[in-house]
Amino acid sequence: QEQIEQRIEELQDESTERALDRLEAKMPEYIARQQQVLDGTLELEQQSLQNLAEQRDQIRRAAHGLAGDQEMLQLEISKAAEEVASRAIFELALRGAEQEMNSATEGLGALRLGRITQRHEFAALQRLRHIAEVLRENRDLQEQQEQSGGGGGGGGGGQQPPSPIDVAELKMLRLMQLDLLSRTDAYEADAEQARKAEQEPTPRWIEYAERLAEEQRRLAELALEMATRNNDPDAQREEPQENPDLP
Repeated sequence: QEQIEQRIEELQDESTERALDRLEAKMPEYIARQQQVLDGTLELEQQSLQNLAEQRDQIRRAAHGLAGDQEMLQLEISKAAEEVASRAIFELALRGAEQEMNSATEGLGALRLGRITQRHEFAALQRLRHIAEVLRENRDLQEQQEQSGGGGGGGGGGQQPPSPIDVAELKMLRLMQLDLLSRTDAYEADAEQARKAEQEPTPRWIEYAERLAEEQRRLAELALEMATRNNDPDAQREEPQENPDLP
């Protein structure tokens, strides 16, 4: 029975590895397309600042076109997240990019071409870059282990080293923690400016704060799950800290 369960786990890992390989192959395209959306938004913002009447229809059409491009990429990222759902940290990473793209799509559709929409676009771009980086390192580690005959636990008890996927998950978790900290700092800076200007928080701001808080909770859960699965007490210290300034 134990051998059967071990074989099932191996087959699941192989399936996940194939899904991650497909994702890695698509990442350069995804990154390039997201960069195009961001660059297009920056260009349209500059045009809109000129406030020329003859350009307004052109800007509106271009913004709606960018919104369509962003939505199409968002749908592809959503599908990719479903394919790697067995590895929750990668699914969460892709879902985060999907949410940022959704916010950017809404902003472009409403002709909000400024800093907030651009921040959502850039956050999605950074998340895609981080995923690509981790997947590239995962492939390199796989190749190293294959060249060394699958690794091994060294001479101290024969314990097997962590699988490349497990290592990749830990790297992805750490990058997501840093990314979340950066986005939380940016949100808090904006919130402080709004308070000084005596501006009421908009529904979008409140929703974004709730999203940040939920992501913190989910990262904490995944950090604990990984620590338990790997039986690594040090990993528990990687657990993200709750931010008291968020709801």
